Amino acid sequence: MEEPEYQVTERGAGFEIRRYAARMVAETLVTDRHPKAATAGFRRLANYLLGESHGRRTGPADQIGKPMTMLMGVPYVQVADEAGQRLQFPLPRSLQENSVPQPLDDKVIIRALRPRRVAVIRYSGVWTEPRFRLHLDRLERALRDAGHGWTGAPEWARYDPPWKPWFARRNEIWLELRSSAGS
Repeated sequence: MEEPEYQVTERGAGFEIRRYAARMVAETLVTDRHPKAATAGFRRLANYLLGESHGRRTGPADQIGKPMTMLMGVPYVQVADEAGQRLQFPLPRSLQENSVPQPLDDKVIIRALRPRRVAVIRYSGVWTEPRFRLHLDRLERALRDAGHGWTGAPEWARYDPPWKPWFARRNEIWLELRSSAGS
């Protein structure tokens, strides 16, 4: 799979603003709010993408002919909301909405995301809540200083498998920017 399509429209002090194209994602909800509970969501999505739900080979990996490596280098996105934690993997751009394999697990849904602008801070290191909070604070301060407003909950994008050395992992925090004239 490939990283979602975007254009960088601005660079600021420690952040960049990206305009993401419309895209489709496989998404699941984990109602347990504990950060480690997201592992169940990751497995659920990976099972769908690799086509191993209920012992049948039906996932996007089979349709585009790629193995487990298709999950590496693409953002595994996690966002907390009132219902719990929503977890997403992007689907390959080569799949059309009417050709996406339907999940066998009813806890996995296919969702089309609209185009949007997000502010992004990138960092490396371990996946911990304190590091997430530290970088989120940095992003929020930089956006305020640059005169940008945002809306909604922060999204935590992780790009690497757990076996990649901690110092080489790519992590990002995304905040959707409020609409403004000319954006």
